[in-house]
Amino acid sequence: MGKYFKITGYDNGVEIEPYGVETNGACPQINVGLYRDSVRYYEPITREEYQKLTNFLISPYLNFRKGKNKMKRQHTEKYILKIAAEFGYTPYEVKSQVNEYLGENLLYYQAINYLRDLKADDIRFILRFNKF
Repeated sequence: MGKYFKITGYDNGVEIEPYGVETNGACPQINVGLYRDSVRYYEPITREEYQKLTNFLISPYLNFRKGKNKMKRQHTEKYILKIAAEFGYTPYEVKSQVNEYLGENLLYYQAINYLRDLKADDIRFILRFNKF
C-alpha cells in the first residue's frame, strides 16, 4: 500500500502550486536542481486529498470495458511538467526522453499527449529511461 504526500515549496521566493505524490511507503525524494533558489516541503495526506491534487481531466475518449462506458482520465500538461521537475527536466528534456523511449521523433505536444494517458509511475519510468 502506497503513501500519499502533498508537495509545497518556493521557486525564487515565489510559492509553487501544491501537488501530490504517491510513494511505496517511503518519504518522497525530490530533486530541485543545484543552481536554483528552491525549496520543497512534503506532508502526508489521505488518498482522497491526493486525488484532488492530481488534477485529472476527463477525456472525450471512452473505454468500453465489459460493456460499461467509462471515461478515461488524462493528466494535464502542468501535472506532467511537475513530475518532470522532480528530476530537474526542462520540457525539451521531457520530449527527448519520450523520443528515446519510443524510438521515434515526436514533437513536444505529441510527447505530452503520449504521456497524458499514463499513470504517474509510468511517466516517471519513461523519464528515468536510460538515465541510470
